[in-house]
Amino acid sequence: MSTPIIELKHVSYRYQQELVLRDVSLQVKSGDFLGLVGPNGGGKSTLLKLILGLLPLQTGALQLFGQKQQQFRDWHKIGYVAQRSFIKHAQPVTVTEVLEMTGASASEIMRALELVDLLNQKHKNIAELSGGQEQRVFIARALLNQPQLLILDEPTVGVDQKSQNSFYELLNHLNQAHQLSIILVSHEVDLISSSVKNLACINQSLLYHGHPDALRDEQLISKVYGSKQQLITHHH
Repeated sequence: MSTPIIELKHVSYRYQQELVLRDVSLQVKSGDFLGLVGPNGGGKSTLLKLILGLLPLQTGALQLFGQKQQQFRDWHKIGYVAQRSFIKHAQPVTVTEVLEMTGASASEIMRALELVDLLNQKHKNIAELSGGQEQRVFIARALLNQPQLLILDEPTVGVDQKSQNSFYELLNHLNQAHQLSIILVSHEVDLISSSVKNLACINQSLLYHGHPDALRDEQLISKVYGSKQQLITHHH
């Protein structure tokens, strides 16, 4: 059996007196497309920061690609797209220039833009892009190092419905055609449940990990969110 690319064992985390993660054990296998859902303040972003080494591990164990997180140095294996980055008010830059800032070569940039279907927009000013296209630029930037795992933190906030659907299609393509493992944090519960392979529901504790169809269970939804008020659903 292959080693999980991410393995958390009994991980807890607190900010001063506030406990935000309680005894979380979770595995992510190579080739997985994992959706991570839960209420605001439920610990999702903290979990990502622990995986990315942005927060120190307090209790429990965390392994990345079979290595202890504290000893892990192969960060090029992990690409990260933060919550939507608004850079339209910054200096006018083209799509290509955003990627050039990383020091990547021209061939690497073209490859990444081709992966996210943005080659025909490469000379456009980023201010001229739609929200969905802008996020594709940041995915392209995260793909420059050819990572094995892509982590996205609520990448479709403020993006219209049509662009969201296209965005999920892109992620599915990267996962299936390019064997890219993906962890996606989202509030769009019905979109995420119809796209991902597995689902993890977190509200301090890991309340569920398994097939995304479980999100149709009202008991699970109320257990995760307390009420349905925090859910964002779309009626097609």
